[in-house]
Amino acid sequence: MDHLWDGTVLISYNENTIATAVSQSDYRTSEEGWVHFYEPGDMSDEEAYVIYEDAEGSHPGKIQITQDTFMWENEPFLLTRYWFRNTGTTDLTDLYFGQFMDFDVITYYTNRGAWSTSDGTGFAYMYDEGDPATPYIGMAMFDNNLNTACTSHTFMQGYNLSSGYETYMSGLMRNGIIEQSTPEMEEYAMLMSSGPFDLVVDSEMAPFWIAFAVGDTYEDLVDAINLAQDRAVQVTNAEPDDPVTPESFILQQNFPNPFNASTTIHYALPEDAVIHLSIYDINGHYIQTLETGYKKAGQHRVTWQPGDLASGVYLYRIQSEEFKQVRKCMLIK
Repeated sequence: MDHLWDGTVLISYNENTIATAVSQSDYRTSEEGWVHFYEPGDMSDEEAYVIYEDAEGSHPGKIQITQDTFMWENEPFLLTRYWFRNTGTTDLTDLYFGQFMDFDVITYYTNRGAWSTSDGTGFAYMYDEGDPATPYIGMAMFDNNLNTACTSHTFMQGYNLSSGYETYMSGLMRNGIIEQSTPEMEEYAMLMSSGPFDLVVDSEMAPFWIAFAVGDTYEDLVDAINLAQDRAVQVTNAEPDDPVTPESFILQQNFPNPFNASTTIHYALPEDAVIHLSIYDINGHYIQTLETGYKKAGQHRVTWQPGDLASGVYLYRIQSEEFKQVRKCMLIK
């Protein structure tokens, strides 16, 4: 995925209003929501998450976005999972969410784009028609059930328009057209969107996924898209996989993270021990004890339900006579 590109997630509130990081800098990192990187991660070889929000005061609503990214070594794709939450004071209706990407494949001005429904999975892709050895770069959108979620897709030539930009982009997101191919070689960007959605105050939309994939041939790209979809299923269903009897004390990152109603904390003991597993706020003030007492060697897990606690970063700490470790977790309401 080392080809030149830029992109942004898009929120269309109505036909004339869009939140974007292209041409407008509408997003800001949420408090305590800075980028976190994990290598290895709980579910993949490399993981990252960040929380940001629409900070443009003139927009009709306030959407908070949680973005999780997953990568596997030597696999030709990355997965991004988005959660959208209405943190404003007004119920929102008829929302569209989208992904904009400007891939410059080899020689940008001889690029072509097309839409595929291979194996029933709809995805868009681009390639350099001027180079017979061009790679194929694609993008697919999946809903929470890991089915194709795209309701509109188009390729844009000369997309970076300052006059009427929001109305233009919002219209593309809402028009329901799947553009089959570009008419000629040129520089193009692609826009994929899904909707409409409604979000009442303080509610969260089930996540959708974006797969960014690359292949030396079109057939390789199809394989990469299908593998990305399988990996998304794996992440959705997986639990951390560790040896039955560990060689050392282990406190894993909670999953899911960030979380809302509940999250699971896994820990492992190489020997029988008396442990205390407790929750603290970001300032180190005690909140509650999740587990305490004698535990046998092996794998253990406990579910934390934060109840009425406010959104923010919390600490969970495990302690025994010979071991102590603290990790951070992110609660989003």
